[in-house]
Amino acid sequence: RGADPTICEGRTTVLMNASWVPGVIHPGSDHVAVIRLLLEDGRVPVNAQDHLGRTALVQACFFKPCLERVRVLLVEGHADHTIPDHAGRRPVDVARDPAIVQLIQV
Repeated sequence: RGADPTICEGRTTVLMNASWVPGVIHPGSDHVAVIRLLLEDGRVPVNAQDHLGRTALVQACFFKPCLERVRVLLVEGHADHTIPDHAGRRPVDVARDPAIVQLIQV
């Protein structure tokens, strides 16, 4: 609707926020659809890192993990699962859900 997805809120991108903010906070929000729209738009780099080196994929794996968000970032967004944060943790290192770990390792 005309919003600029490249504007950072704090130190994160809109894609990062859509990747981890749970639907419980924003009932009825379809975060997977938002991620898809942002990826289709193409202006927000999927592998952008915040001030702690976290990518949208790291956040999708760690904070309120969601298999579908992770799948969309990996498959549709071609997110790089090898990028570590500043502590050296990669998405597979922070993933708590065995299904997410398996998806990343495929």
